[in-house]
Amino acid sequence: MLTAAPAATRQILQIQDLTVSFDGFKALNGLNFSLDEGELRVVIGPNGAGKTTFLDVLTGKVKPTKGRVLFKGKDLIKLKEYQISNLGIGRKFQTPRVYQNLSPRQNLELSFNPNKGVFSTLLGKRDLTDKIDALLETIGLTHKDRIPAGLLSHGEKQWLEIGMVIAQDPNLLLLDECVAGMTDKETEATGELIQSLAKDHTIVVIEHDMVFVRQIARKVTVLHQGALLCEGSFEEVKNDPRVIEVYLGSHKAKG
Repeated sequence: MLTAAPAATRQILQIQDLTVSFDGFKALNGLNFSLDEGELRVVIGPNGAGKTTFLDVLTGKVKPTKGRVLFKGKDLIKLKEYQISNLGIGRKFQTPRVYQNLSPRQNLELSFNPNKGVFSTLLGKRDLTDKIDALLETIGLTHKDRIPAGLLSHGEKQWLEIGMVIAQDPNLLLLDECVAGMTDKETEATGELIQSLAKDHTIVVIEHDMVFVRQIARKVTVLHQGALLCEGSFEEVKNDPRVIEVYLGSHKAKG
């Protein structure tokens, strides 16, 4: 009896020979990187490795000196930030960016609506109720959905902003050090949230916390001096002599 062949994976992101120079300093130096649709990838590296610049290029905040960035086959280099966002790339920054005086529910209502006009937002509220309820449950804020977001803990604000990005229905979700400043319990819960979101989203996580990386990692990319140092599973990367030398060091015993 013949069995169906597994579906071929499709690359959603291809980066070729990407270089970014700031006054002669190469924040990225000939970086090559690819990402499959539906993949959860963790990117690590020491300070100055080029991780934030990498995300800045993907979102159009920084333009490269040379190289190509193909997202769903389209070159992002000449596009503006809003055009890249409209193509389906959503980014969550390290510091939560939520509307402090609005409730989590109201924050999500605004994020679901790409047109922030008053009438379109008001008219669309009823249709969005079920989606917002489901998203509040996913990010663990159902019980705090109507209090001001400013009263949430740091971790809860991070979850809310992740929800706000997911509400925009991105094809690629970029998370920049999203567990920085969290308690151990919040960090673990964030890992569970990301693993849940990875069932339906392509995700890139930039992170320093190696315990957290171990919790969520499927494949890890290590950057060093703006270039690709190595890639592999958490265990492969953790035990790579090059990674130990340039980055992990004291983290090795913890992992």
